[in-house]
Amino acid sequence: MKYAYICAPYRASCQKELERNIKRVQQFAKVLWDKGIIPVYTHGSYFWLQETIENRDKILNLCKRLIDICDVVYVLRKDGGKSKALTQIATVGMQIEILYARKKRKKIIFV
Repeated sequence: MKYAYICAPYRASCQKELERNIKRVQQFAKVLWDKGIIPVYTHGSYFWLQETIENRDKILNLCKRLIDICDVVYVLRKDGGKSKALTQIATVGMQIEILYARKKRKKIIFV
């Protein structure tokens, strides 16, 4: 079976938006699972870890390790597919993950 890392927005301006971001990733994970692909993501997994500067670096390092074990990276665009500019497609954290995946020569699929 293939492993797929899901790169998507997490940070939100309110609780409702955060819940939407997590639900979106979980729904996409189900799609991948139904296709026989093992989804790998952190959304909702580390809710107890407050996002501070120190913890953000730790979380991003964890994400990089997860990308290392995956065959492909799916990017859930934040712009709904309207732009080609990485800054419009992805949050800062997502951009770090995407650039890392490119460096590791991972297949990247934007959805």
